[in-house]
Amino acid sequence: CQKSGIASIATIVLKGAKSGMDVGLRENINKTKQTLVTDVLTVSVSSQKKGKLSSPIILHFTVTETGYTNRHALCVYWNNDARGLGWETDGCRVISYERDLVVCSCTHLTSFAALLSTYPISPAHEANLQKITYVGTALSLVCLLLSLIAFSFCRTTDNIRIIIHAHLCLSLFLA
Repeated sequence: CQKSGIASIATIVLKGAKSGMDVGLRENINKTKQTLVTDVLTVSVSSQKKGKLSSPIILHFTVTETGYTNRHALCVYWNNDARGLGWETDGCRVISYERDLVVCSCTHLTSFAALLSTYPISPAHEANLQKITYVGTALSLVCLLLSLIAFSFCRTTDNIRIIIHAHLCLSLFLA
């Protein structure tokens, strides 16, 4: 191919590869949890020798899992060298990250994806959040119980709204 000046480009998209490749970064210094949130894209060119590209390629990844907060995007590639299998960031950087799109720039060709990294919560903050959860739940249950008592006194009328609200309070209380 190289003698004739013809090059072929191959791209492969691995949809749903999360189960086999969601292992996080190989060298995770901060001990944060990384989650594979995009499809894996493999790019290769027949005439391209291994190594750095003369100019980086730009990759756009659609985030397939939403609803994450407190996240940091990472552009990664799959490396399977003598040290083992895993995601690495060498030669890849994030250009932009929005809620549903990660744009990456990479200086080599291989299998790429985007990981989202959560920041760890300190034990003191975790304990405070747990206390707030317990207090909020207890307060909600007390208010639902008071609402049920109030609705039971209004039973004399056959108003369907009161019956619906009483059943809603009861189901929320039991949940």
